[in-house]
Amino acid sequence: MKFNRREVAKTALWGSASIQAALAQEPAAAITHGPFLGHVSMTEVWIWARTARAASFQVRFGLAANALTETSPAEATQAEQDNAAWLKLGGLMPGTRYYYQVGENGAAFRRCLRQKTIETPRRIRAACLTLAFNSVPARIKR
Repeated sequence: MKFNRREVAKTALWGSASIQAALAQEPAAAITHGPFLGHVSMTEVWIWARTARAASFQVRFGLAANALTETSPAEATQAEQDNAAWLKLGGLMPGTRYYYQVGENGAAFRRCLRQKTIETPRRIRAACLTLAFNSVPARIKR
C-alpha cells in the first residue's frame, strides 16, 4: 500500500483540528482529589480540592441534607499549584453540623461529589505545652 504524503498531512491536520474542537467544548474540569478539611475552628473551616486541570470550585452547604442554601465564593485552581486550592468557609455557628457538597463552579453541581458533613466544635480548648531543659552538665569518664 502506497501513501500519498499530502493526503496523510491533510488527514493529520484534520484530526488535530477535530481534537482541538473537542477540547474546546469539553465540560469544566472534574474534581479529582478531595475534599479534605483543615484548620477547623468554631466559626470557619478550610476545604482543599484538586481539579483535573486549571478551573474553579465551590462549596454548597446548609443545616439540612436537603437544604444546601449557602454557596461559597468560587476558588480557582492553577497549574502552578498542581491544580489544587484551599477554600475558606467562614461565618459558621459553633457546635453546629453542616452538610456540604463540593462542585465545579458554573457546572451547576452536575458532577458533585457525595454529600458530607462538617461539625464545628463548641469551643476550642487551649493547649498546654510544657518544655523542660536539662541543665545538669554531662560527666565525661576518662
